[in-house]
Parts: sequence; structure tokens; C-alpha cells
Amino acid sequence: VGRGGRVVRDTTGHIIQEIQIENIEAQITEIIRNKEMNIQGFVETIDYVSGLRIDYNTWNTNVIFASNACTFRGDQRALGDETQKRVNQYLDPFPTDYEMINSAIIEVTEDIYDHLRRIDFNTYLNST
Repeated sequence: VGRGGRVVRDTTGHIIQEIQIENIEAQITEIIRNKEMNIQGFVETIDYVSGLRIDYNTWNTNVIFASNACTFRGDQRALGDETQKRVNQYLDPFPTDYEMINSAIIEVTEDIYDHLRRIDFNTYLNST
């Protein structure tokens, strides 16, 4: 009988006659890997005939890769729920530099096209 007169049961449902304390431990090794790339640049829109600048804008794009996994030695009961979810997961392979640059270029290209669509060329043409 536990505190407050309640019956204490183990994980299989049996009544615990005598409470035993057992020290359990596990050594956890966690690997966290990151790879980051940054592209900065600018786009200048110029009137080809007059040479006047219509627009100028800068861009800054980050591509971040992160991967983690962990292993342990010892008693699995010592691991918390979150740690157990990460155990035995395989590390994702690092993306190549080309893959990261390609991802950044796609993102920057979309931003540049969106920006160019918003430029009001009529305002520029009416002012010249």
C-alpha cells in the first residue's frame, strides 16, 4: 500500500508488495550537424535607351541544413520519451554545395520575379 492508502501496481498490473529502488543509467551520444549558406546580391533595373536607373534592390538568402540523431549505451528505461524518439535515427546525408546553391537560387529567382512584377514602369515612363 502506497501513500494515502492507495494500492501501488507495477507496469504489468501486479500489486507491489515491497517498493524497490533501482538505479538505472544510460550514456547518450547525440550528433547535431548543420550546414549553412548565404547568398547576397542586388538587381539594378536600367532603361537601356537613356541609361537611367529605374530601380535598385538587394537580396539576402540563407539556406540551412540541420540533422541530428543519437545513440545510447545502458538501460533504455533511463531515456526520456523525446530521447527515445531520436535513438537509432540515421543522420541525413549532407546536401552537396550544388544542391544548396540551387535551392538558394530558386528562392532568390522567385523573389526577383515578384519584385520586377511590382515595379510600376508606367510611372517611370511618364516622368521621362
